[in-house]
Amino acid sequence: MSDETQVAAMISATLQAFGRLDYAFNYAAIIGDETPLAVYAHETWDRVIAVNLKGHAAPSRPAMAYWRAEAKADRTRAASIIHTTSSSGLCGNFGQANYGAAKMGVLGLSKVLAIEGAKYGVRSNVISPSARTRMTAVMTGTEALGEPDDTGYDAYGPEHIAAVVAWLAEAGCPANDQVFHVSGRRVRVLEAPRIAYEARSDADFTPETVAAALADHLVRPLEAFELILG
Repeated sequence: MSDETQVAAMISATLQAFGRLDYAFNYAAIIGDETPLAVYAHETWDRVIAVNLKGHAAPSRPAMAYWRAEAKADRTRAASIIHTTSSSGLCGNFGQANYGAAKMGVLGLSKVLAIEGAKYGVRSNVISPSARTRMTAVMTGTEALGEPDDTGYDAYGPEHIAAVVAWLAEAGCPANDQVFHVSGRRVRVLEAPRIAYEARSDADFTPETVAAALADHLVRPLEAFELILG
């Protein structure tokens, strides 16, 4: 939800109903028309960014304000914010510059909230779920994730994501500033980003010495299907 008035009302209704707020799970996603950046429509870009990035920031703001006020009143809570990213942001995907940029922005948002929330007892983490939904059918094709096996087990059933979300929401969960890729019976802890190689020089770099220093040390970009299906 990107409407700040609506999300403030949602947080208020939660507090009225339960008297407290322990975690927030941000799950907002739409995709545009999968148009290359060179010919995308401005209105499509704005709509996708609004839902997929502001749709995480807007609910986080009143939640953080509540936990900040609680901490200042000596009622610090072991609270949690859980965000949702996508392989389109982590790996890139053709025709999804807006969606990928928003979903990678979610990682930056989470990292900042992990820092800002530390003094209030708030943790912030990100999951990248791989599950069979109407949206992933559009993005990957209905056959990409296969079908349930002969026993009826569905490795890409959306219900498998819930266990990780529930764990991240627990007061005693140690995870903070983490990124997880979740599908079926598999949870991957991702590093985003980390230093893969460092080049140093006794003299100022030139384009030629940069090329020589980094030869054979550039990382291979991860493909979305490799992350999802690998």
